[in-house]
Amino acid sequence: MNVFIVTLPLLLLLTLSYAATSRARLFSLEFAYWLISYQFIFIGALGVGLIQSHIGCPMPLEECYVASYPPSLDFFKFMLDASLIAWILGSAVTSALNLWRIRKRADSQGQHPSG
Repeated sequence: MNVFIVTLPLLLLLTLSYAATSRARLFSLEFAYWLISYQFIFIGALGVGLIQSHIGCPMPLEECYVASYPPSLDFFKFMLDASLIAWILGSAVTSALNLWRIRKRADSQGQHPSG
């Protein structure tokens, strides 16, 4: 599951978009939500991978065909994938909105005559 390699640039883009919006927003509760949700998804992936490696899967977080594989683990893998996709989409949309706010603010400051 190399999706975490994809999420790192999105996390950096999200951080930069909050930093560019304003320095006060970088330490806001909204930005903390993104960091905490990312950590929970990562902890969930570690948990699923640990269970898979414990039952004898050669590659954690990949397809596994062992006799002792619990069928309920498929539900947890599905929920992990769904939450990761939701995080990716949400962070991309939030970054785009933050960048749109920056452009809107720059345009409104440029339209006023100076002096």
